[in-house]
Amino acid sequence: MDGATNVGGLAWHIDDQSFVASNHASGAVTGTSNVGGLAGQVSYDAVVGSSSATGSVIGVTRVGGLVGYASQATINTSYATGSVSGTNYVGGLAGQVDNSSMEDDFAAGAVHGVNVVGGLIGAHSNSFDLLQNFYASGSVTGSTEVGGLMGSNNGNGLIYFSYANGRVLAPVGQAGGLIAVNTGNVNLSVWDIQATGQANSAGACSPACNNYDGVSTAQMMQAATFINRGWSIASSGSQPGHWRIYEGFTAPLLRSFLTPLVLTDTTVTYNAQVQTTGTAQGKPELLGTVSGRNVGTYYGDSSRYYSSQLGYDLSGTANLTIEKASITVGTDNIIKTYDGGLSAFGSAAVVGGSLFGSDSLGGGSFAFTDKNVGIGNKTVTTSGVTVNDGNGGLNYSVTYADNTTSTINRAGLALRANSVVKTYDGGLTVTGGTAQVIGGTLASGDSVSGGSFAFTDKNAGTFNKTVTTTGVTVGDGVNNANYVVSYADNTTSTINQAVLTVTTAGVDKVYDGNTAATVTYGSDKVAGDVLNFSNTSSTFAGKNVGTGVAISVAGISASGADAGNYVLASNASSTSANITARTLNVSTTGVNKVYDGNTAAAVTYGSDQVAGDVLNFGNTSSTFAGKNVG
Repeated sequence: MDGATNVGGLAWHIDDQSFVASNHASGAVTGTSNVGGLAGQVSYDAVVGSSSATGSVIGVTRVGGLVGYASQATINTSYATGSVSGTNYVGGLAGQVDNSSMEDDFAAGAVHGVNVVGGLIGAHSNSFDLLQNFYASGSVTGSTEVGGLMGSNNGNGLIYFSYANGRVLAPVGQAGGLIAVNTGNVNLSVWDIQATGQANSAGACSPACNNYDGVSTAQMMQAATFINRGWSIASSGSQPGHWRIYEGFTAPLLRSFLTPLVLTDTTVTYNAQVQTTGTAQGKPELLGTVSGRNVGTYYGDSSRYYSSQLGYDLSGTANLTIEKASITVGTDNIIKTYDGGLSAFGSAAVVGGSLFGSDSLGGGSFAFTDKNVGIGNKTVTTSGVTVNDGNGGLNYSVTYADNTTSTINRAGLALRANSVVKTYDGGLTVTGGTAQVIGGTLASGDSVSGGSFAFTDKNAGTFNKTVTTTGVTVGDGVNNANYVVSYADNTTSTINQAVLTVTTAGVDKVYDGNTAATVTYGSDKVAGDVLNFSNTSSTFAGKNVGTGVAISVAGISASGADAGNYVLASNASSTSANITARTLNVSTTGVNKVYDGNTAAAVTYGSDQVAGDVLNFGNTSSTFAGKNVG
């Protein structure tokens, strides 16, 4: 809105007992004189009630955030929050007020002027009317007669229960924390020394400034400061009072602009954030909260909360209860190799609900419900998980769920026979062989038994024989199903040579004049083995004919395909045989003689006797066929 004189955001001039109520103007207003955010001028018993202006106002003379000039008027329960700029008679609510009454009003906008500048009213004069229960909180800047509440106050009007707490900037001697120049009647009013930056209320004061004083910012937020000065003020929503103060949080607030609000308890679920009852109620004008992060009940009443001037008159309690968040904890799939036990090495995982913020899980005990192999169908239980939430895990209600899709893989187990020692028996069989684990691990409680063991060949050898293993039973409760069994050969077994007993039998012979004997052989060899025997000597005890003549055999040895599998018990033997008489052929040769008249004849002998034998021959008779010469 732009104009020259009597310029307002709603009306240029309200007069003749007009009543303007519940009106609001928000636009910027610019003019020369009598310039107001709502009305340029209000006069002649006109009333402005329950109205407001929030736009900026710019003018020269009598410039106000709500009304530029009020004369013989009433302004009740109204406020202005826009900035105000002018030259003369500049106020946050009204530029100049003459012969008018005001109650329950406030101004909160910044005020900039030159002469006679006030946070609420620029100049007030010539009135026997009552002005009470109002305040200014905006900053005030000017050159002469600059006050936190009023630039000047002259006349006989009565001012009660007012305060100022906006910054006041003006030359020394021209500023007052409450009123710059006062010749009127001001009672039971205060200003904030620290906030205004002014130790004195008025640069000029007549009569003496005895009925209003400065207090600290802390005192401005204490009900006692105002109760002691007779203010009708309440420090809780359940108390009566024209004003409401939130102890330790706000200066007095006009109850006319507050909406009663009964606080209610709030119940929320833990989410790792600091939670508050104020934000839970979703009311931006509700300030100061009972807050908490961890599970529990945080007790609060209206003394813990406060509001702005256009907010709430609070009562009741606002306890905050944070309930536990529910999570279900299990584990991710676990894969292990069969070890005969239930142990599982896992990590806790949330499988239902959620962890919040930086909360985390740690520790825990994990176990399979049975030990046996299974792929993707094994159950793992979880317990004892720690919730790291900064509150000992108390912010969560934890339940546990089994993982039913874990895996136990079969364990590898390599077996072979122990080193076996046996005596050659012509076969491959092993007696007394046992399986032993040479690779992998046999779980505690499991066992190996049985099995078939065999040499790969029958022949004797020391620490170099190979034994195969098959068919071992693994006692794991499920017929070997928990293991992948492989077999290795034992290559350090032994087949010792068998002790071979060789027997000899003498062969009878016809006397041949020597002791040489012939023998045949017998033994306890394995049936089917091929052995050949020989000796270095076999002799009769004598050369002569006899029955059961002893024979001595020496240097017996064995040869043949299987000879290496034996060691002879003895290489000597004794036996016997018969030497029978040799048939001796004797021949005779007649010896010529001279006839001697008889038939007697002489002969010589020859025979096939054994060479070297000494034989003498004789006869009983040797006669010619006749005695005669022939």
